[in-house]
Amino acid sequence: MGDSMNRQYTLEFTQEDGGRFSARVPECPGTFSYGDTLPEAIENIAEALALYVEIESEMVEAKHKELLAA
Repeated sequence: MGDSMNRQYTLEFTQEDGGRFSARVPECPGTFSYGDTLPEAIENIAEALALYVEIESEMVEAKHKELLAA
């Protein structure tokens, strides 16, 4: 669990034809976001990544409890 907090992630940003920015984290499947500006996209992807890490940690903890109970 603590390892996720020290892990480094790659953030990829693309400016779309309409001008907005898309963002994704390649190491975290399904973690992507958008923003009308680059700072907004950065803020949004940071929130999406934080949620991903939180859910991943909860899943690992639940799996550990399941294994210990077996």
